[in-house]
Amino acid sequence: MKRVSYLVLIFFLGIFATVERTMAQPMELKKINLNVFRIDAATVAARVNGDFAAEGLDVDVTPTPNSTEQMRGVSQGKFEIVSTAFDNVLAWSGREGAEIIAVAQISDKTVLPVFVRPEIKTWSDLKGKKLAADAVDTAFALVLRRVLLANGLDMTKGDYELVALGATGARLESMLKG
Repeated sequence: MKRVSYLVLIFFLGIFATVERTMAQPMELKKINLNVFRIDAATVAARVNGDFAAEGLDVDVTPTPNSTEQMRGVSQGKFEIVSTAFDNVLAWSGREGAEIIAVAQISDKTVLPVFVRPEIKTWSDLKGKKLAADAVDTAFALVLRRVLLANGLDMTKGDYELVALGATGARLESMLKG
């Protein structure tokens, strides 16, 4: 009888050890590559507080240098999710084989300011200048071209040159340098 009791005890100890070992193993996290223009506070907080991990996610956040790299990356499977302006989704849908789906829009209205150096006082002061954009073939750049045209500046006539410089930081740096 003692022999049976020991066997039963060993059996249950083995089961408990296996269950404990299984429960102690960390959950395997699903890796998600997120590409953004700037890392927002909510994403930082979710990473720091372990909210992504609690949901079984390992979110790797990569800032993008420009929308072209971002859209090419998502279309080639380098990123599963991107946070971008809707004009990039429109511009890239179907391009280079991309199948891009917009899930949500962050804001209900988009403000598209034109930032210039202090010596630029009027629209006509932009004549002959190089103007920076993230990319020259997205809707935001087309809006800029339309605004400039409405103010007497026509890119097709050589009134200005539109240059793709990438994300906001690169454009600001270029403007500050002159």
